Amino acid sequence: MSQQEDDLRALAKIMDFLRAVSIILVVMNVYWFCYEAIRLWGVDIGVVDRILMNFNRTAENYSAFGASSVAGASVSATGASSAFVALRLRRVFLAAAF
Repeated sequence: MSQQEDDLRALAKIMDFLRAVSIILVVMNVYWFCYEAIRLWGVDIGVVDRILMNFNRTAENYSAFGASSVAGASVSATGASSAFVALRLRRVFLAAAF
């Protein structure tokens, strides 16, 4: 085997890994932002809920979205917790969608 073939195989493995990670991130975002509907359907998973809440508490990915685009300065002025803001935003988006 030549070096170029080995490089192409390694690149293919890296691309497969990145594809899997991106699919996981998409599923995670759908689960987070459609949580109310998922809970109503009875598909929610307690372990995944705890993982996402801990991830949000650590990285604050979802609370930054809510604070910047929807709630603005009122959220930071009231001192509402990130988890509460995220839960409230999900309800607002689901009410608007249905």
